[in-house]
Amino acid sequence: MNPEQRASLLAAKLRALVINGFSEDDALGWRRAASADESATVFQPVSFQAGAGLIDAASSTGWVLVAERATNEVHIDDMPDSTLDPNPRGWLGGAVVWAHRQKIGTLHVLLDRVAPTDVEKARCLRNPPKLWQVVGRSVAAATVGADLAKPVSEDQLRIFSALITDAGAEVVVDHGVVRAEVLGLEVGRVTTDETGHTSLEVGVGRHDRLANAMLGHDRDIAASLKNAVGSVESRRRHDAGTHPANQLARERWLRCIVRSNPGIAGVHGTLHSVDSVRPATLKQLDPALLHGDGVVVACSVGVDLDAAIDAATIRARIDPTARLVLLVPEHDVFDAQRIVVAAIDHAEIVPVPNEWMSLSA
Repeated sequence: MNPEQRASLLAAKLRALVINGFSEDDALGWRRAASADESATVFQPVSFQAGAGLIDAASSTGWVLVAERATNEVHIDDMPDSTLDPNPRGWLGGAVVWAHRQKIGTLHVLLDRVAPTDVEKARCLRNPPKLWQVVGRSVAAATVGADLAKPVSEDQLRIFSALITDAGAEVVVDHGVVRAEVLGLEVGRVTTDETGHTSLEVGVGRHDRLANAMLGHDRDIAASLKNAVGSVESRRRHDAGTHPANQLARERWLRCIVRSNPGIAGVHGTLHSVDSVRPATLKQLDPALLHGDGVVVACSVGVDLDAAIDAATIRARIDPTARLVLLVPEHDVFDAQRIVVAAIDHAEIVPVPNEWMSLSA
């Protein structure tokens, strides 16, 4: 199906759901004109990049239908499908921008699949949209899902921390997974197989770890990890040529620099790393978060309209009264991002120099 056909199909689906999918009991905040003639309400289709959009200008009400990600989208990390957002990255921030530009007062977002944290994220906005899950030809109010956070394995930390630090890597715990990182790039992780055996696998992403195991590099984990650390250190530099080692997980690289230099974020005091909304992957944009006294700092590299929303979600969990600072390289600050940040209480954008990679961590 070509893009034009897909857009037409999504627009038709959204219109049918808006007209027929809501029951009289739904707290929709909108009703068609008090007339038996449905044409009394004029629906206007408006393009929405992540799916389809529809507005009723008379009531300043808008609806967007979010199209699911392509099924062939490939992630080179090894997060199970259940932890990955079924919808395209930036759909919620994009919906906020869409509503702002269309002067929408009441926004409804329809999703075929709702990720566990979607409702929680929407509630962090000053004027939160109402989320609905599509169920056949009707819709149902979306509900909060189970928390994705996992407990930290103290045994794994105790057993593998010395091995990781001796190799020159940093011990990072992300959603219960113990990782070895070099300037924010994962070079190894602690895994447990189906028999319950726990080991440290070396590599950047699942495929690299598998290749190392096939080549027998797992026979001397300490040496293999040191080689990986050295390889990444030589390439994760501002003056190195373009290489995956300096293109992946750059927001986590920026976090390492800011943690050592909190003044970049206008913070005076110690900053500590905290988990994001979901487990980190290598290719998908996710803010790398820090928490200090009365402040949450979100490091983002690239155009990520959901970065501030994800950070606000974590702020609501750990320190609801904290100030939220979104750190973004100067060339990645756009009007759309400013619109999203303005929709969040006590949040601001702080640009960092485009040459941030030259700063020491």
